[in-house]
Amino acid sequence: MVPAFLECESHPGRTLVDHLLDVSRPLHDPVLRLAALCHDAGKATKYFQEYLCDRPPKDERLKWHAQLGAEILLEVLLEKLQAGEEIAPERIILAFQFVRRHHGALDDVGDGLSLAGDENRLLADQRRVLDEAGLHAWLAVHGHGVRSCSDKDRVQLRVRALPALKSERDLGPCMARFQRALCDFGRLIESDRDSASGFGQGFFETGPRYTTSQVE
Repeated sequence: MVPAFLECESHPGRTLVDHLLDVSRPLHDPVLRLAALCHDAGKATKYFQEYLCDRPPKDERLKWHAQLGAEILLEVLLEKLQAGEEIAPERIILAFQFVRRHHGALDDVGDGLSLAGDENRLLADQRRVLDEAGLHAWLAVHGHGVRSCSDKDRVQLRVRALPALKSERDLGPCMARFQRALCDFGRLIESDRDSASGFGQGFFETGPRYTTSQVE
């Protein structure tokens, strides 16, 4: 049985939708905020929900959720492009990469859009046990539509995004863009970990301060 999206948990005793909203709130950039709203959506599969109940699947890859969350984010961003919103292709590909790698290290943004046969089969198996109708309805409540992503869409996005990422040759602007990307990735990770740990928004700005001697 496929679990209802609104009843899924992100962590034991914590609803998934509560966590997704919690992670998105501190982020002000619209694309990064949307990335946060989708980053753990892949946890809504039957496999991950059973894993939370100490019933892991025989193939542990079925409980992985980052790639599926990135695919969902990509579908939402493509729908926004279709609706006429102006979002730079390099912003899309970076946000996709942030979600895809939010439990690891960033790698080549172009490679992330290319799925091997095993990855396609894994995603297909996961999506069969995901309440996509419930997910889409929840996204619609928050003002986001979804459009399926074809292989042609992936190729077009690569063709548009990679030249834009490689067009800047001067070291200063290149380093500034690199640092902005790292900062955005860091903001997503920080907000995710704060939410998972139970820290409220702004805790580390207003919480207690410790001197070196106190820490030691």
